[in-house]
Amino acid sequence: DGYVYIVPAAGYYYDYLNTEYLYNSWTPATIGSQKFEENDPAIEGGMFAVWNDHAGNGISVKDIHHRIFPALQTLAVKCWSGKNTSLPFADYNTRRLSLSEAPGVNEQGRLGKPGTVVLSRDEVKSGETLNAEEIGYNYSVSFKINGEEEAKGTELFRSANAVFYLSDPRNGLLGFERDGYLNTFNYRVEKGKEVTLTIAGNNKSVSLFVDGKLREELGPKTLYVIRDRNLANYQVEGAYATSPKVYDPSDKIYYQRTLVFPLRHAGNFRSRITSLEVKQAE
Repeated sequence: DGYVYIVPAAGYYYDYLNTEYLYNSWTPATIGSQKFEENDPAIEGGMFAVWNDHAGNGISVKDIHHRIFPALQTLAVKCWSGKNTSLPFADYNTRRLSLSEAPGVNEQGRLGKPGTVVLSRDEVKSGETLNAEEIGYNYSVSFKINGEEEAKGTELFRSANAVFYLSDPRNGLLGFERDGYLNTFNYRVEKGKEVTLTIAGNNKSVSLFVDGKLREELGPKTLYVIRDRNLANYQVEGAYATSPKVYDPSDKIYYQRTLVFPLRHAGNFRSRITSLEVKQAE
């Protein structure tokens, strides 16, 4: 199972399968450390698996799909052709990108070729509907904002899968919500101030640029699982009772803060949004 197991952002097995190795060296006749004869009639095919061991680590459905799709393409080739592939890996890896996921399906949110502007607006009106649901990795979304005071929970954009907030519901910060997770930047829209904001996202992080300068990057973050049994109580009973409580956690997760950026519906904001440019990045 070592070659074909994905456990997203776990730190063991694969985060993404090594598709180059699989394409060049693996066939369904390879099962763990055992190598069977090619075309052995006892072998009906091969498969890979995704195990989401770490509940709460921020991995989204989109992130899982991003890991599955190249693995699916590669194992499909190898289960069909075995060791007799006809293209060098570099050629295959380029050509596979031209294949759609399925008719009418775009879970990866690809809107155009890398390096192209795929959507633009001189001004985005409150409540407007745009002609794209979302944009996936890699992307940049840039716009000018002339700030007004925004109530907590004010949305910039919403899709079927995510929300990007001008003022998040908890603290009134710029941020986003998807798959039951809320992530925020340490940035607040200021009334009467005009700036250009750019949000750049990939499969590892989301970054905020203010007037072209990086303000903050939300990337993987190590979090620790705290249980009652992890209480590190080295003090004797009595006058030196544990205060504050300190813990020696044994488990950790690598929390992921990614975003396939929502575009379909503009929120009911008061600020003025102009010069929107959505770009499929390299």
